Amino acid sequence: MSTSLCPRYSRRADIRRTDELANLDLSFVRRAEDVAVQLHEVLTTHDNLHGLSALVGIPGLPIAAVLISRSLACSRSWAAGRRLLLSTARLTWIALALMAATIAVTLPGNGGAFGPAGPAVPAGWPNRLLVIAYSAWLMVLARQATRLSRQES
Repeated sequence: MSTSLCPRYSRRADIRRTDELANLDLSFVRRAEDVAVQLHEVLTTHDNLHGLSALVGIPGLPIAAVLISRSLACSRSWAAGRRLLLSTARLTWIALALMAATIAVTLPGNGGAFGPAGPAVPAGWPNRLLVIAYSAWLMVLARQATRLSRQES
């Protein structure tokens, strides 16, 4: 008597399950194509440029902030503001990670959309924190640059 870990199914049942899975896969593909067509019809040039600028700008500034801050921190003239400059550069990454985590957690629970605006949808707050972190780094950089230019003149 042979025993098997897998239950035995009839060949007809296996074929039926395979057909059901194929139909299910095709329905997902059809839905994705429909969404892509609808998005193409809805999105304007302005929307596409807005998305492109977000794709470049949102991760671009933290990268630039860290590279510029590390470069300036090696200079003796920037020694007075080194710690604050590097801290605010790191803050841009923290804010970016918080925004990404919030979006990753809230969007699937809201059907993949930012949904109705209101206090119940927290997706806007991390974006504001990101802008504040970007602004803080720029203000620290500008303040130290202003101090250095006054010392030199």
